[in-house]
Amino acid sequence: MHSMSAVFEARVFDGQSAAPGHEQVARDGDVLRIGEESLPIADLLRVESKSGLTLHRLDRPDWRLMLPAEAASDFRDVTKFHAMTARHWSWIGGSVAAVAAVAVLLWFFGSAMLAQLAPLVPHDVAEGVGDQYALIFAPEEKQCNAAAGSAALDKIIGRIEPQGGLVEPVRVTVVDSDTVNAITLPGGRIILFKGLVDQSQTAEEVAGVLAHEFGHVQHYHGNQALIRHFGLGVFLEGLGGNVGTAASTGLFLSNGRAAEREADDDAIKLLRNGEVSAMGVSDFFARMGGTKTRDGKPGKGEAVDDGTGLTDLVSTHPGDRDRRLRFAESARRYTAKPILTDREWKALKAICAS
Repeated sequence: MHSMSAVFEARVFDGQSAAPGHEQVARDGDVLRIGEESLPIADLLRVESKSGLTLHRLDRPDWRLMLPAEAASDFRDVTKFHAMTARHWSWIGGSVAAVAAVAVLLWFFGSAMLAQLAPLVPHDVAEGVGDQYALIFAPEEKQCNAAAGSAALDKIIGRIEPQGGLVEPVRVTVVDSDTVNAITLPGGRIILFKGLVDQSQTAEEVAGVLAHEFGHVQHYHGNQALIRHFGLGVFLEGLGGNVGTAASTGLFLSNGRAAEREADDDAIKLLRNGEVSAMGVSDFFARMGGTKTRDGKPGKGEAVDDGTGLTDLVSTHPGDRDRRLRFAESARRYTAKPILTDREWKALKAICAS
């Protein structure tokens, strides 16, 4: 029998709205107390990671409660999320039937059907998936949020976001990693790795990459990946726990050429509307791909790979010559204005400084 635990601050996602609630929670014996509400411990499942503990309800699969890592010791006896119960088998059986139906539709209608289905995924469902994958790519202890750097990043985002907003709310997280990349997860989660900021020479280069990721958001490419691989995901996530999650992260690391072109189309429009030079992203792709930039100097991609992930962006975002030329040609058609001052650019570069 467990005694009363410490009181923890938690985020509660009710499965109906996208915004989380914030509650104080504590374990009292076989009951979890959430504000004025009480839930039997036996009706919960747990998922643990280095950054925290997530509890799920058996009766409401979209509901989840996110606790700090120090709360894990009070919930060790809660069944792990991937443990198989009769309820899970029933859920998987229904999911398999749904996957089969989707597979038939995709077989006959392909990418056109994906494009039509992707916006129908409820935002809170997509956001929940994105949040779970973000625990892998962007654990809380690796997130960078120095105040001045965050303000500079917000200024860039403000310049390239459309006036009417994107199709879903976007959250950009900078991660302290040498990987030279940026990825878009379902639910509008964009992960920007510090290595990309380090290798960028101007704010316009960062803006161009972010505008491209915004293009993926606009076309729900993360949701399309979910639908395309949902059958595989059910078994990887349901049977393999965290191992399954790690095994399926590749779903959001690459897109087909059609998706990349769609994202580029939107990036060009966003940069033009924000009066941000598209030459930045053209130069960045050229430098990462080992070609020559405007000044004729060879790109850093020609150097021996030192293991810092310098080629990651090119491998997951094809940097072919035609794409670079499209951005360069677009840049010549309008007058651009600088985004950041020198001081703001230095602050962005130092966003991961403690």
